[in-house]
Amino acid sequence: MDVMSVADFFTVEVWTLRGLVRYHVFFVINLAKRQVEVAHIGCQVNGAVMAQVARNMTDSYDGFLKGRRFFVCDHDPLYTKEFRQILTDSGVEVIQTRVGCPQQNGYAESIVSAIKRECIDHMIFFSEKSLRRAVGQYVEHFHHERNHQGLDNLIPFPNSPQASNSSGIDDGLGLFNFADQYLGNAPDQGAIEHGDSSLFPIRPIAISTDKYFVELSGKVGGSSTPVNVVLTTAALAGSLAYEVRMNNTVDWLSVAPSTGTLSPNSTQMLTLTLQTASLSSGDKLEATILVRFDDGFSIPITVNAEAL
Repeated sequence: MDVMSVADFFTVEVWTLRGLVRYHVFFVINLAKRQVEVAHIGCQVNGAVMAQVARNMTDSYDGFLKGRRFFVCDHDPLYTKEFRQILTDSGVEVIQTRVGCPQQNGYAESIVSAIKRECIDHMIFFSEKSLRRAVGQYVEHFHHERNHQGLDNLIPFPNSPQASNSSGIDDGLGLFNFADQYLGNAPDQGAIEHGDSSLFPIRPIAISTDKYFVELSGKVGGSSTPVNVVLTTAALAGSLAYEVRMNNTVDWLSVAPSTGTLSPNSTQMLTLTLQTASLSSGDKLEATILVRFDDGFSIPITVNAEAL
């Protein structure tokens, strides 16, 4: 996930001297870190504006997409051909989700839901300045104060740890799967432990995959070309069992092996194959499979398929 960014828009109505004006807020997320960058806020958004936003994001010195390989977005017409070409020329592959399938960009949609539910819907804005201030402060809260379920309820960029003489050291409560890893006699009060060598919270499962999006195709009544997905583990505490789960209606996809055990510092190859026996030529299908581990965490993989 450290090479993926996802993006989306949301709109806000703002009272101005000209009356009620609709503003667009465009944001991009570094998926691995849950880092949000507000790339543009404005009431006039067109191809020229989006082209400049793309140039800003791909700047070789401090562009937000520096080091990213994939950019996931929907089919909004504001993602113009010029916008996509600028990203492609900078080495960022643009992946557009299927029309009418917002769940394929679920991380970005969840940000839109969160900022509206927790901030925007409770306020009335009387200028662009007030909107920018509210969005900026919410992003600060999102980074430094808000717990994230996708990070095991940790904070992406917590504030500084307790000072060495703070009364909050070893004064917290140990809670299973929340504050059960700590230094000393008890958790410190605050986001991170005093004396911890890590400046940022680390995902509790050191497992990644080389593909989060897979495309399959095959001839009806004939053969199809399988695609391999490789799971890689780092320093796990021990062996970890997994199971591949998918909707019962997804009878056109097979995954092997569908169950197994992962060892520390190892790899496991999963083979995804399109089953064309029950398909008709021209069928286009999509599904999401979950590689679920026995401690409750999962890795999602989106599969798009076409019968030829």
